[in-house]
Amino acid sequence: METKRCLVLLPIGVTRRKEGPTFEAIYQHLLLPALRATGWPLEIFRGDEVMRSGMSVEEGRRWLQTPHLVLADVTTQHSGVLHDLALRDSLAAQTILLSQNSADIPARFRSYRSILYNLTEAGMAHLYRALDQHLGEILQQAPLATAASRATSSTSGGQ
Repeated sequence: METKRCLVLLPIGVTRRKEGPTFEAIYQHLLLPALRATGWPLEIFRGDEVMRSGMSVEEGRRWLQTPHLVLADVTTQHSGVLHDLALRDSLAAQTILLSQNSADIPARFRSYRSILYNLTEAGMAHLYRALDQHLGEILQQAPLATAASRATSSTSGGQ
């Protein structure tokens, strides 16, 4: 199966978040393991790692529209994440929003797939299950053998 590109958009720098882990920690210890546990062949990029300052709007728009899917955490309504989502608006069907608070999802993006998560054991288990379900809907070209290995991988990864 073809490797799919996944762009992860997260707040960087100062946010209005007052407590809890940094978004870097959420990316490293929650989102990356959850994406890998789905068993889909993903090449995962973090937005701030690949987008450089000085990139033209057209270059940025092309890059945002080339991944097969985007996972965007809108917790804190970080302006950079919201800007990147707006550029990718025409491909909303391939975008999954994450948030720790439903009030952080702007009205403009409420029709997108979304996962509300929290940093409890149950909340993280919910994130794993919901992410696997949404990826299946977006990347549904999996052959049966790959689907079986995904089921085995996500079952063992969620324990």
